[in-house]
Amino acid sequence: MKGLRLLFMTALLLGSFTSRVMAQEISIINGTGFSITELILVDVGADNRTNLLDTKVLANEKELKVQITGSSEGWLLIAGDEAGTSLHLKNLDLTGVTKITLFGDGTVELK
Repeated sequence: MKGLRLLFMTALLLGSFTSRVMAQEISIINGTGFSITELILVDVGADNRTNLLDTKVLANEKELKVQITGSSEGWLLIAGDEAGTSLHLKNLDLTGVTKITLFGDGTVELK
């Protein structure tokens, strides 16, 4: 009976851990009015901060689809242009989010 209880508790703990990890596709829409040359979306628990655009540019009113994995909360978003203007948003909760729209006034809309 003890073994069964231990197995049940382990399954509950493992289930709660895996529910906090997500993998999903998110569309990032550029509604800033300028072209974005740097775009970083990273789980703050991760070590790497890779520019999702690599050498490309995300023009105004264009969309980039990305696959993300990690915890659902605590995401960092950085978007920047060639002039050095940048937007930094910390601790984003991306639970259930499929679309992020960036605006020129420094705000974002998560849907």
